[in-house]
Amino acid sequence: MIGLSNGIRGCWIAIGDFNNVMNSNERVGGNPVSLTEMQGMRRCVDLCELQDLKQQGLWFTWSNKQVGGRRIYSKIDRALVNGQWIIEFPHSYVTALVEGVSDHCPLVLRLTDAIVKRHKPFKYYNVWNQSKDFLKLVEESWREPVEGKCMFPLVRKLKRLKPVFKKLNKGQFADIPQKVELLRRELETIQEQIQGKLDDEDLMEYELVVYREYIQSSKAYESFLQQKAKELWGKQGDSNSSYFHAKLRIRTMKNRINSIVGANGAVITDWNLVRDHFIGCFQHQLGQNSSREVSQLEIFQRGHVLNWQQQVQLVKQVSKLEVKNATGASIAARVQACTDMAVDCTKEHGT
Repeated sequence: MIGLSNGIRGCWIAIGDFNNVMNSNERVGGNPVSLTEMQGMRRCVDLCELQDLKQQGLWFTWSNKQVGGRRIYSKIDRALVNGQWIIEFPHSYVTALVEGVSDHCPLVLRLTDAIVKRHKPFKYYNVWNQSKDFLKLVEESWREPVEGKCMFPLVRKLKRLKPVFKKLNKGQFADIPQKVELLRRELETIQEQIQGKLDDEDLMEYELVVYREYIQSSKAYESFLQQKAKELWGKQGDSNSSYFHAKLRIRTMKNRINSIVGANGAVITDWNLVRDHFIGCFQHQLGQNSSREVSQLEIFQRGHVLNWQQQVQLVKQVSKLEVKNATGASIAARVQACTDMAVDCTKEHGT
């Protein structure tokens, strides 16, 4: 496979029985999985720059068909793909079916149509706080008053920041990959010019300016990719290499739900039906159209209840003086407790 991978430039998928596990959780029964056993397969996959294609259905794909404690389950059948495959077929996956009379589970490759993108939930990216306008925009939005009590003003102000951050992202970070590439090319052009003008101080100063801007933009882009892919990028190779982008795509692919099993046992693969099934499930669990029985007030009034004055006292606005007195009393009580312990200890030891 390693020799074959050197000549492949397009899409590549290797699917079938590899007769080897890659992780310790891919076998149950028999001898424990050792590191030595996994190293050869892992090295081959790394050198070929392949990754596991998303798998649905059964997890273990082989068994020795023995009975009782002699039964062994393993995941030795899999589909491995390269980065170009993920780009060309981002919605593909394999399904491991029951083995039947064989000892291996058949793997069915599915090339599904593109899923219509829906509204994505808002997500905060850490790279935004690198903007010089970040704190100013947050302060301006936060200072605008919101009428309400308790958590309502906080929730309202946080929601109000969404369009602010979206505008900041669109204005300063939307084209950051192109900006990084343009700065890199500009830096290379300047450095080539310096080779012909070794004593040109203006070019040297301009090189320093472009260099700093390039480093800042590169770090911002890497921060964005790191948060999106949740990988330890710095330990895996060069900045912004194809490895990172492949990891990002494969994570998106594995997180996608392609099919589910309905309540009647039927497999649902149509995306719209999958969505409707999830919505219906939550509506059944959380939503109740039928009217609930109203508790009878006279039952509560038979026990101990608050009078009107106590109710008003309970819901009234807490003043700053009351907070200060309460916290001061608490601190004073702790100090007094510590003093009493010290006095008791002194008396006990006679010092």
